[in-house]
Amino acid sequence: LNISGIEVIDKTNGEETELFLTPDDIFSFSTTPDGELAAVLTAALSGESELVTLFGDPGDSVELTQDIRTFTQATGADATVTLDGQNVDVYEIRDGGGAILGAIGIDQDISVTIATAPIA
Repeated sequence: LNISGIEVIDKTNGEETELFLTPDDIFSFSTTPDGELAAVLTAALSGESELVTLFGDPGDSVELTQDIRTFTQATGADATVTLDGQNVDVYEIRDGGGAILGAIGIDQDISVTIATAPIA
């Protein structure tokens, strides 16, 4: 399955849904950032090309599975932003050295779990 050209995922359908994402999934969605998310982030994050936003309903869930790259909730002005009237928490994707590689904004209606992939 090849998914590309996606900057926003909207799961607002009134049904509970689960989504499982890795850094590779997010990086494969698009090389163009979500412009609305980029517009409200500080300079530390707004220049990243890997910016994806996920909207959903209460009862929806997403599991962010990290490998050597980690998902870390943003802090300061980038921690929570408002997009399309929804409060969105921002999770940074960082490499093993701590450099920011991208970010995903996740609607606060969605339950978020951060898991670590087993080491082979």
